[in-house]
Amino acid sequence: GTNEYRAQVYEAILKRTQAALKIKGYYGGAESGVYDDQLRNALLQFQQAENLTRTGVPDPATLWTLLNP
Repeated sequence: GTNEYRAQVYEAILKRTQAALKIKGYYGGAESGVYDDQLRNALLQFQQAENLTRTGVPDPATLWTLLNP
C-alpha cells in the first residue's frame, strides 16, 4: 500500500484475495500471490462497492467482507 495504508500479508492470503475478487468480477489477473497495481485497483473497486475505507490493501475489514459470505 501507500502512505498510512500499509499491510504485510502472506502470499497465501493474497492468492485467496485474488481468487475471491476474480469470482466477484473485480480482478482479471493471475492468482499469483503478488501485490501489484492490478490487485490494488481491484481492491479499491471492491472497497468502494462495499462502502469500506478505500485503502487499496487487503486490510482486516476488506478481508472479512471479501472472504466471509
